[in-house]
Amino acid sequence: MYLLYCGSNKINHFCEVPAVLKPACADTSLSDQVDVFLGFILLLVSLSFMLASCICISATILKIHSAQGQLKAFSTCTSHITMVTVFCGPAMFMYMNLGANASPERNKKLALFYNAISAFLNPIIYSLRNKDVNRDFLKLTGWGRVLE
Repeated sequence: MYLLYCGSNKINHFCEVPAVLKPACADTSLSDQVDVFLGFILLLVSLSFMLASCICISATILKIHSAQGQLKAFSTCTSHITMVTVFCGPAMFMYMNLGANASPERNKKLALFYNAISAFLNPIIYSLRNKDVNRDFLKLTGWGRVLE
């Protein structure tokens, strides 16, 4: 699909579909509908499969007799679910709220969040699962004294 643009061809945003559609002079309602549909398929359906697998994993974890084993397994799942939520939540919100309701400034912040912030937080969240890193983090913040 070719779009005609009026005025400036500069986009003050990351190269995301909503930012490219916003300054177009043509009717972009079909593109908006396609984006919502693809966002639904790619994000919600994949999240549904992940939720189903988490339920299966949780059922398996609950069969572990050791409380420490259950805690370790749930810890792994929790960090993974946290990262997926940090990435998919803002992406869903941005791609499912197109057209007249879309705010370019809000979408720029959401795109920054799910592109850069989630990549930045990923190693932090996963490294906090390491006992030594976790202990040192708690000492650094002063929370280690409270938990001892």
